[in-house]
Amino acid sequence: GPYVLYRWRGQSGRETLNYVEQFWYNSSMQPDIGRCMLELEEKCGGLKTGLTLYGVGDHGGGPTRKDIEKAIEIDSWPVFPQYKFGTLREYFREAEKVRDKVPLVEGEMNFFSPGCYTT
Repeated sequence: GPYVLYRWRGQSGRETLNYVEQFWYNSSMQPDIGRCMLELEEKCGGLKTGLTLYGVGDHGGGPTRKDIEKAIEIDSWPVFPQYKFGTLREYFREAEKVRDKVPLVEGEMNFFSPGCYTT
């Protein structure tokens, strides 16, 4: 769907805060990530913190030395968004601050690989 950061409400009435990865997994650290920040900020309720999951591997890999070195290099560029290594927990703590500004989605959503994460 068109959502990046959104709330989803289940049939029980409980909500979760969700993020849809914009650069897909198995991506590498690239300047495009920083260039997209203004657009992502708009799609994320004004949140000025972005998130990208990068690295290699299928369901468990990790960052390469090249990715880490590239992120450090990009972070040194003047007039460019700051790159910071962090955790999902840190991102969602920041995202909670804009919870009421992101869309609320209710009902069933399209899924991929049903059962993949339940077995």
